[in-house]
Amino acid sequence: MGRLYQWRVADVAPTDLNERYPELLPIAVQMLANREITEQADVDQFINPDYGRDQHDPMLFRDMGKAVERIVLAVERGEKIIVHGDYDADGVCASAVLYLTLKEIGADLDVYIPHRDTEGYGLNMNTVNALHAEQAKLIITVDCGISNAPEVERAAELGIDVIITDHHSQPPQLPTAALAIINPKLDEETYPFKFLAGVGVSFKLCQALIAHYKLGEAYEKWLLDLVAISTVTDFVELIGENRVLLKYGLIVLQKNRRLGLRKLFEAMGVEAASADAQTIGFKLGPHINAAGRVKHANMAFELVVQDKESQAVEEAAALVKTNKERQAMSQRMSKQAIAQAELQRDEYVIIVESDDWPVGLVGLVAGKVASDFHRPTLVITKMGKEMVGSGRSIEHFNMIEGLQSMDELFTKYGGHPMACGFSLNSEDNLDELKTRIREAAREKLEGRDLRNFLKIEAVLDLHQTNWELVDIARQFAPYGQANPEPIFLTRGVTVKDFSCVGKTKDHLKMTVEDQGLTRQCIAFKCGEFAEALMPGVKIDIAYAISVNEWNGNREIQLIIKDIEIMQ
Repeated sequence: MGRLYQWRVADVAPTDLNERYPELLPIAVQMLANREITEQADVDQFINPDYGRDQHDPMLFRDMGKAVERIVLAVERGEKIIVHGDYDADGVCASAVLYLTLKEIGADLDVYIPHRDTEGYGLNMNTVNALHAEQAKLIITVDCGISNAPEVERAAELGIDVIITDHHSQPPQLPTAALAIINPKLDEETYPFKFLAGVGVSFKLCQALIAHYKLGEAYEKWLLDLVAISTVTDFVELIGENRVLLKYGLIVLQKNRRLGLRKLFEAMGVEAASADAQTIGFKLGPHINAAGRVKHANMAFELVVQDKESQAVEEAAALVKTNKERQAMSQRMSKQAIAQAELQRDEYVIIVESDDWPVGLVGLVAGKVASDFHRPTLVITKMGKEMVGSGRSIEHFNMIEGLQSMDELFTKYGGHPMACGFSLNSEDNLDELKTRIREAAREKLEGRDLRNFLKIEAVLDLHQTNWELVDIARQFAPYGQANPEPIFLTRGVTVKDFSCVGKTKDHLKMTVEDQGLTRQCIAFKCGEFAEALMPGVKIDIAYAISVNEWNGNREIQLIIKDIEIMQ
């Protein structure tokens, strides 16, 4: 069988770059160059992030001063402040960070997170009117608001000031009625780092408030566990300021001082002391997201801010149960969606639909189908009289640009190049969407190899897979967007032995050899390669480097991502 991915081997770094950084091994310089990190300040920040040195002053945001001034006035007057969040993990944690800070400075406040199914994303008119009836004088949005110009204008008419903190792309119509907009992605924004998560923007506002009220850096740092969770789960670029926030946030998370998260770790059966970005991505994040996907995000918010042990225990157990429900529902939906997708293998966009799929799970299913079939994917379900969809894309097709070219079809839509969400109110518009989105994708994708690709850091000899490389790979962690796990390529190794392992025998355990050196390898979900392997055959391997530890022993192990059998 052929390899699973396209392999994209990075260009060799310029020789002068190695001369500029003699203290670094050439492979480390190569990996930095692959990430376009070549200037001394950027190298220092990446290799050794420093909390004090490598963050930007929150007051560099154009409207930060206005926002702080208005919040201080609201606290002095005893005005009701509403933190308006979002129902995903980023929105939940961003809400919690701001809530805890405002609570610390004595604000009169409530937190409002909309229901995913019945209210949808962002502010809506009914919410604004209801908050006015509750005597709210200031609304602060987190992880939303930039696309809510009419709702912000309505709030202003009712005498409610609105401060927007958001990180989503600038829409055609800005909410100019807002008192302040704090968003690094605004075209005219002066803040130097553009890739903060929603929680990152919320945290910068908190930093400014903490400085104003002189709460101290220690208080600020204890918020970083929540910042870390959102920074991973929202798939923002893990470079620059995000890398600093995540590195220090993981330290705080490992200390496990936050009661709600501590009880969630216990309920999940996960050791907090060794928590890393993968723990967030595969354990904490899905549990926090499950609340908004299956029930209401309030259950996750209440857990992360909980200060009563008995309630935290109950809420953590409920969240674990909810996540199990989410897993079962997702598996059922994915099976149905894949059956539909199998009939569309020749299409440039896969579009699957059902009348009864939960709205909160369509994004997860879209991601799985897009990954499995290597095609842009839309997953659509019914919500009342409307059809609601979520999309995930692949390289070379900008999903949100595709939707923008046909925006008259939607009652609302939004997203990024690789993901989108939308609502339609007629079958005719759905049919039109199918035709036009597939044509738009055909123009971009026709003639291309649509397999997923592996970015290869460098081609190495097997003897270069040593403990120095292990240390360098660990130094580059945590991995994520813009800083992927390092993958290396070694050509022409000889298979010494192999076996299929795991309950379903779909993992491949293998020993490879080159010039007298052997390495143990494991390839997850690659059991199908076994049919084409035999001892003595030569193969090229793409892999990550890791350490296998057992009974006090440690040995280098290669995590195989792809194999090409040499003819």
